[in-house]
Amino acid sequence: MGDPGTDGDASSIDAVVDAARDLLSGLAAQIDDVAGLLGPHSGGLAEGLATELSGELSVLFAEVGELLARLIATLIAILEALVKMLRAAPADGSGPPATTYQAITVAIGRDDS
Repeated sequence: MGDPGTDGDASSIDAVVDAARDLLSGLAAQIDDVAGLLGPHSGGLAEGLATELSGELSVLFAEVGELLARLIATLIAILEALVKMLRAAPADGSGPPATTYQAITVAIGRDDS
Protein backbone atom coordinates (compact mmCIF):
# COMPACT_ATOMS: atom_id res chain seq x y z
CA MET A 1 0.00 0.00 0.00
CA GLY A 2 1.19 3.48 -0.78
CA ASP A 3 1.09 6.62 1.28
CA PRO A 4 -2.59 7.44 1.94
CA GLY A 5 -1.96 11.18 1.99
CA THR A 6 -0.50 11.18 -1.52
CA ASP A 7 -3.33 9.26 -3.18
CA GLY A 8 -6.00 11.34 -1.42
CA ASP A 9 -4.35 14.63 -2.33
CA ALA A 10 -3.98 13.71 -6.01
CA SER A 11 -7.60 12.65 -6.35
CA SER A 12 -8.88 15.79 -4.58
CA ILE A 13 -6.75 18.01 -6.86
CA ASP A 14 -8.09 16.16 -9.92
CA ALA A 15 -11.63 16.66 -8.66
CA VAL A 16 -11.05 20.41 -8.18
CA VAL A 17 -9.48 20.71 -11.65
CA ASP A 18 -12.41 18.84 -13.22
CA ALA A 19 -14.94 21.03 -11.39
CA ALA A 20 -13.13 24.21 -12.45
CA ARG A 21 -12.98 22.97 -16.06
CA ASP A 22 -16.75 22.25 -16.03
CA LEU A 23 -17.49 25.63 -14.50
CA LEU A 24 -15.39 27.52 -17.05
CA SER A 25 -16.83 25.61 -20.01
CA GLY A 26 -20.37 26.31 -18.76
CA LEU A 27 -19.52 30.00 -18.34
CA ALA A 28 -18.06 30.15 -21.84
CA ALA A 29 -21.23 28.56 -23.22
CA GLN A 30 -23.37 31.16 -21.43
CA ILE A 31 -21.22 33.98 -22.82
CA ASP A 32 -21.59 32.54 -26.33
CA ASP A 33 -25.37 32.38 -25.91
CA VAL A 34 -25.57 36.01 -24.76
CA ALA A 35 -23.26 37.13 -27.56
CA GLY A 36 -25.44 35.30 -30.05
CA LEU A 37 -28.51 37.15 -28.80
CA LEU A 38 -26.84 40.57 -28.95
CA GLY A 39 -24.76 40.04 -32.07
CA PRO A 40 -25.29 42.14 -35.20
CA HIS A 41 -26.50 39.14 -37.23
CA SER A 42 -29.17 38.06 -34.78
CA GLY A 43 -31.81 40.55 -35.95
CA GLY A 44 -35.21 40.46 -34.32
CA LEU A 45 -35.80 41.82 -30.85
CA ALA A 46 -32.22 42.74 -29.95
CA GLU A 47 -31.73 44.72 -33.14
CA GLY A 48 -35.03 46.56 -32.66
CA LEU A 49 -34.14 47.46 -29.08
CA ALA A 50 -30.69 48.68 -30.10
CA THR A 51 -32.14 50.88 -32.83
CA GLU A 52 -34.77 52.33 -30.51
CA LEU A 53 -32.22 52.96 -27.77
CA SER A 54 -29.87 54.65 -30.21
CA GLY A 55 -32.66 56.96 -31.38
CA GLU A 56 -33.65 57.84 -27.82
CA LEU A 57 -30.06 58.60 -26.87
CA SER A 58 -29.54 60.88 -29.86
CA VAL A 59 -32.72 62.83 -28.97
CA LEU A 60 -31.59 63.08 -25.35
CA PHE A 61 -28.14 64.37 -26.32
CA ALA A 62 -29.68 66.94 -28.66
CA GLU A 63 -31.94 68.23 -25.86
CA VAL A 64 -29.06 68.39 -23.38
CA GLY A 65 -26.96 70.31 -25.92
CA GLU A 66 -29.80 72.78 -26.48
CA LEU A 67 -30.22 73.28 -22.73
CA LEU A 68 -26.50 73.89 -22.28
CA ALA A 69 -26.52 76.45 -25.09
CA ARG A 70 -29.38 78.33 -23.41
CA LEU A 71 -27.64 78.26 -20.03
CA ILE A 72 -24.40 79.60 -21.52
CA ALA A 73 -26.29 82.36 -23.36
CA THR A 74 -28.03 83.36 -20.10
CA LEU A 75 -24.73 83.39 -18.21
CA ILE A 76 -23.16 85.61 -20.89
CA ALA A 77 -26.12 88.02 -20.69
CA ILE A 78 -25.77 88.23 -16.89
CA LEU A 79 -22.03 88.89 -17.14
CA GLU A 80 -22.57 91.59 -19.78
CA ALA A 81 -25.13 93.29 -17.52
CA LEU A 82 -22.68 93.21 -14.62
CA VAL A 83 -19.94 94.75 -16.77
CA LYS A 84 -22.30 97.49 -17.92
CA MET A 85 -23.32 98.21 -14.32
CA LEU A 86 -19.73 98.36 -13.10
CA ARG A 87 -18.67 100.68 -15.93
CA ALA A 88 -21.60 103.01 -15.21
CA ALA A 89 -20.70 103.41 -11.51
CA PRO A 90 -19.23 106.84 -10.67
CA ALA A 91 -15.49 106.66 -10.41
CA ASP A 92 -14.76 110.35 -9.75
CA GLY A 93 -13.12 109.67 -6.38
CA SER A 94 -14.45 112.89 -4.79
CA GLY A 95 -14.61 111.27 -1.40
CA PRO A 96 -16.25 108.41 0.39
CA PRO A 97 -19.78 107.68 -0.65
CA ALA A 98 -22.50 109.21 1.47
CA THR A 99 -23.87 106.82 4.06
CA THR A 100 -26.96 106.92 6.18
CA TYR A 101 -25.02 105.94 9.28
CA GLN A 102 -24.09 108.45 12.00
CA ALA A 103 -21.06 108.24 14.22
CA ILE A 104 -21.82 107.65 17.89
CA THR A 105 -19.32 108.58 20.59
CA VAL A 106 -19.18 106.14 23.47
CA ALA A 107 -17.19 106.72 26.67
CA ILE A 108 -16.17 103.56 28.45
CA GLY A 109 -14.73 103.85 31.90
CA ARG A 110 -15.31 103.46 35.60
CA ASP A 111 -17.30 105.87 37.56
CA ASP A 112 -15.33 106.21 40.86
CA SER A 113 -17.81 107.94 43.11
